[in-house]
Amino acid sequence: MRPLLALLVVTIILGGLQLYMMVRPHAAPLAEIPGLKAAGQISLEITLTFAAGADPFAVDADDSPSLLVVFEGNELLRITESIEPGETIRIDDVPNVTVGINEFYVRASPQHLDESARAIRVRVLRDNHPLTEESIWSQPGTLVEGTVVVSIESLPETPAEATGDTA
Repeated sequence: MRPLLALLVVTIILGGLQLYMMVRPHAAPLAEIPGLKAAGQISLEITLTFAAGADPFAVDADDSPSLLVVFEGNELLRITESIEPGETIRIDDVPNVTVGINEFYVRASPQHLDESARAIRVRVLRDNHPLTEESIWSQPGTLVEGTVVVSIESLPETPAEATGDTA
């Protein structure tokens, strides 16, 4: 009787684990529903620690960006003029930001290719409150490029919105 009980307990435990492993990947939490627009105004602030200019090795030197920001395959910002060190560039009201994981690709071209490391500071803000701040570093003598990943949660309802009162 004991071996039969032990076999039953093991079967229940392993069967429950197998069921959990099959169901878990298909369950999407509410915060990651694709296409749910993020509430509030999402902005980006980009600060360079170096002077940026056109990439001297680009195919088209006239149209080579000194700073490029891409979100969902669309260019949010393309600057071809020189950018001074410490200058902060702000992109207000970023379109198509959704609740869940969002990725911003940022690339800057140093004006002078010397052997010093460089960085870009990227801040993602919602209604002027920081969601994340990241620094992207480069190897000496290379472009500074990287991806900033931010997870955006839905805003909680205020008591007036939950009850429908607009007083």
